[in-house]
Amino acid sequence: MDMSFGYYEVGDTIEDFFDHFHASNWKRLTQEQRLHSLQLLENHYANLQQRQPCQIVLKELPFIGGFYHRSVAQTGSISLHPKILQGKPYKPVFLVLHEGKHAQQSQFVPDDKQSEQLFQLWQLNARYGMKRPRKYYRMQPVEMDANQYASTEIRRIYKHLGNNFGRKIRNLASLSIIERNMMGWMPRIEKSMQKVIAWIRLKHQLLMDLEAEYPVSKNRSLFDLVDQSVQKYVMKRYRKHPSISDYMQSNSFRKIKPELEQEKPILQFIHLFGQTFGTRHPKEVEKLCIEKAITGTTFTEFMSWLKTKDGQKVAPYLKQRQQEKVLFMHAFEETYQLKHQSFMHERTLAVVEEYLYQSSGKSPSIKGFESFLLSLPSEKSLYDYLDKHKQHSILTPQGYSQEVTNLIQAQKPQEFTRQ
Repeated sequence: MDMSFGYYEVGDTIEDFFDHFHASNWKRLTQEQRLHSLQLLENHYANLQQRQPCQIVLKELPFIGGFYHRSVAQTGSISLHPKILQGKPYKPVFLVLHEGKHAQQSQFVPDDKQSEQLFQLWQLNARYGMKRPRKYYRMQPVEMDANQYASTEIRRIYKHLGNNFGRKIRNLASLSIIERNMMGWMPRIEKSMQKVIAWIRLKHQLLMDLEAEYPVSKNRSLFDLVDQSVQKYVMKRYRKHPSISDYMQSNSFRKIKPELEQEKPILQFIHLFGQTFGTRHPKEVEKLCIEKAITGTTFTEFMSWLKTKDGQKVAPYLKQRQQEKVLFMHAFEETYQLKHQSFMHERTLAVVEEYLYQSSGKSPSIKGFESFLLSLPSEKSLYDYLDKHKQHSILTPQGYSQEVTNLIQAQKPQEFTRQ
């Protein structure tokens, strides 16, 4: 099963900075110069992949390797452990190519049925993938694709360097060791990968079903706890196709249930707060939300509290955010034909939340949202995708259809009431 999405020949596009990665040149570079060369490498491949380059940064990671990170509406960064730069050039070059491929995967937007399937698989893997054990972590589609890509490109780079500087056997031997260590080849690799995909799909289904009872997705520590519990269960039981009720009756769930039950009121409060007012707010509002949740306030009680003297300090802001979200989401669903609960729908909504936060008080609109997407180099492909799925209804100057405009005009300011 080919998980790759195209490779790029170094060919005539080779740049002078590639020479820095020959061992004889690398050893003469300072750490700062090595980091700069790796940044040029990332810039080069990002251009070939038609994406924005990530910033290469040094960070004390809990492992001697690399890590790609991207926040909503951001290009992202590639973190490397400082020790990576102290040895030979092969491993840092491999890691930058590998993590850069993850950047392409995260920014990728499908444009046909085949790429839609690839997108769904990558998104499924990125959100619900296997974190351990390492031998199965390497068998995941996104890791296999990134490793295969990095291996192909690093050999092209060093073939070019070999032609320029002379190929040394110890260099190629070191390169082969790096590839084997990074890629972790296993016997019957295709069968192993298919098993891992089956685990990820089942894990995704169980976590989604569990989210309805315990919305842990916004709590990193609790999500990791649940994620590991479900993963261990899935690896043992996947052949029996267990349901969420099977999992919730298992010992795996019983071990974590007390902690989930203890945190459940807080989780539900934060979930309802985000659904009603949005998930992005100024720090003082986020702090208030957490404080109310921790002190045991239910969401119904919070809505009543907003009518009190103390609550009125924040009520106008939240009422505005609530109205903006309701109106914008009505326009959004009317404008774009996106399947609910799909990964593309979820990815788009994450950007929508950022837009609503940044445009609060400025009359958020579909036209404003599209301009926001175009202002983000990393989301140009998302803009193109949405444009293809757009219902070209007649829009008012504010960017809403007449139906939504009528809704805006008919809606009167509402006081917060007990729900």
